[in-house]
Amino acid sequence: MAEGESRDRETSTILIDALSVVDVAEALIRQPTIMRTLLACAGVTPRVVERELRIAVDPDSAEISRRRAFALAGYLKPMLPKELEVPEMLRLDPLLLAGQTDSCGCGRGLEPDDRCR
Repeated sequence: MAEGESRDRETSTILIDALSVVDVAEALIRQPTIMRTLLACAGVTPRVVERELRIAVDPDSAEISRRRAFALAGYLKPMLPKELEVPEMLRLDPLLLAGQTDSCGCGRGLEPDDRCR
């Protein structure tokens, strides 16, 4: 292909906007490994979920309870993009959340402030 040329390429896309909270929760129950990707897409860390929802979530766990899956799905759904191309989803670094911190600086050696409480 010459420089400056473009080519069409078909890409699979997940239409997240078409999914209900129940659909997202059921997907989490069936395939808990998608939790890390959903958290990354929403820009949320497990620590934020724990603080906001008062539930602990482990993105590396092989299972999630129905109660936690539905709570997490309800929380994340409004923050998720309307659609997500599969290649884009696969490019998300699986360790993305490992280095993320809260906006207050927790996790970077800074003391928590009122935003963390």
